[in-house]
Amino acid sequence: SDCLVMELMDGSGFGESMVRVILHAKAKLLAKGAESHVVPRVLGIKAALLHIRLPCLGGVDLSPMEAFWGPTRALGCEGEFASVDLDTSEAGLCTVVSEVSEVWRVDFAGDAESIAEALRSHVVEFRLSVSEASTVNAVAWWFEAHLDDSDDVGGPPILTNAPAGLSKYSNGNTSHW
Repeated sequence: SDCLVMELMDGSGFGESMVRVILHAKAKLLAKGAESHVVPRVLGIKAALLHIRLPCLGGVDLSPMEAFWGPTRALGCEGEFASVDLDTSEAGLCTVVSEVSEVWRVDFAGDAESIAEALRSHVVEFRLSVSEASTVNAVAWWFEAHLDDSDDVGGPPILTNAPAGLSKYSNGNTSHW
């Protein structure tokens, strides 16, 4: 085959054995010289730190219930996470307390070693963007799948599950996969 086109992303971006499938297809199915013809070409994971809380309803402060509320109850140290659509009222009140940081960026045109290197464990720093003291109780992350190797906002549509206000591609040049 001259080109590999796939949609193997789940809500986390790298699910459904995506990397193994791509590496196998590049080694066994793509024609010689076509190893870089992969769509999406680049997959990035971005993240930001949040402070989410329950809203007041009818003048009643619901914050004591947050210990039992799914989005603030998930224990990251145990590998738990809660899927929350930050663009709906399901997320409660949400304050972004950091700049967006790149967690991973993988160019699938590379060889197996460069893909593995891009996915190795590393430290991600978050630059706080609030001037007063704030609580961080959540990390929002999303994927951005680029159809080519361009990072141009005006280029091909970006496939993403990013919250509307957090991706630089929120100008209408995105498509929820």
